[in-house]
Amino acid sequence: MHKKDMDKANLIAQWAFDTNPILGRFHLWLEDVEIEWIREKTSPHEISSISFVDDRMECLFVTTAAVTALGTRLFGQCGEGKGLDKKGLNNVKKNADAIFAYAMSESLWYLSRPLPENHAIMVSLGEGLMPKVGETPEIGSNPLLGFGRIYARPQVAKFLEPRVHKLINSDDYKLADYFNEINATGITIWGTAIDALGKYIAFR
Repeated sequence: MHKKDMDKANLIAQWAFDTNPILGRFHLWLEDVEIEWIREKTSPHEISSISFVDDRMECLFVTTAAVTALGTRLFGQCGEGKGLDKKGLNNVKKNADAIFAYAMSESLWYLSRPLPENHAIMVSLGEGLMPKVGETPEIGSNPLLGFGRIYARPQVAKFLEPRVHKLINSDDYKLADYFNEINATGITIWGTAIDALGKYIAFR
């Protein structure tokens, strides 16, 4: 086997090993991996981890995005919103959002298994079936503006969840109080807000 072919086979094998928790959950088989550094010309051997997470976690995050996009494309009624009225289009979009939220939530759960003991991923993940402000007369603000998901070891999640609820609902508990408690425990939080590409899926 030529060195180039061997390098390719090793790359695929490494990615398959690193991302096995997500691939196994969705019964997927990894056939190929292509890595392209678009900012400047860089040798493939110089590309390893490009973010603050380690190599394996980076692969898992990339696979989470890919699996979510694939699931939404296949099961999110892709293109079925074209030509529909506003109500029909909104229903298609919500179905796509729901698939998006499910695929990403499952992927993040399996991704978070190898997290260090004092780490947590906190995600505000849009739910396709949850009405947003203005979509129905009885809805005020979207209740999922706060962190809707905590992915961490049970003891870490149990520590964080009541404090998140308190931060959202209590006038006597401020953001500074929350940060002080988190820092005192030594917990590291990776946080993000994620929205689905439902409009793209609906119109395509």
